[in-house]
Amino acid sequence: MSSPDHERAIEHLDLELSQLKFAYDQYFLGAVPREPVTQRSKFDRALRGVAARQIQNTGLRFRRSGIGARYQALSRQWNDTLRKIEQGTYTRHQFRAQIHGNGAQVPEGPNGGSREEIDDLLAAVRDAQRNTSGPSPSPSRAKLAQWVADQRAALKHRHGDVEVCFRVVVSEGRIKLQAARVNR
Repeated sequence: MSSPDHERAIEHLDLELSQLKFAYDQYFLGAVPREPVTQRSKFDRALRGVAARQIQNTGLRFRRSGIGARYQALSRQWNDTLRKIEQGTYTRHQFRAQIHGNGAQVPEGPNGGSREEIDDLLAAVRDAQRNTSGPSPSPSRAKLAQWVADQRAALKHRHGDVEVCFRVVVSEGRIKLQAARVNR
């Protein structure tokens, strides 16, 4: 095979690796329901095929070995993440289970919320931001405390003297605070 053929094969391999990485990222984020196993085995076969070739050009050999090393590192990372998912210790899945379960509930405190309640809600909001949309500005403690007090006043005006707790909920990629009646 000529050097341009080797170069095209290596460029194609690099592109396939980028696509495979994207497919696994989508799978781990939950956008794709199934692991891209066929795409991974196809890439594995293509990598073995290119690795078996005798390439004289040092630059192309270097690129080939770099792609192989990158694939091995990504493969180890994917296998670790898959193992964590099977064991139930993958943090993104734990966070989703918490959000879709009962959420981060905080009981009502006096006069619109205690300092601990506001701190817990603020921590839950920051965790939600970190695990869903990446870094974004968090509300200040004072702003969150004011919001909780306003919501409590509105709920008491509308429904009488009810005890409520607030929880963090992620809906359609947006982080929301929801009030829920506490049954005692």
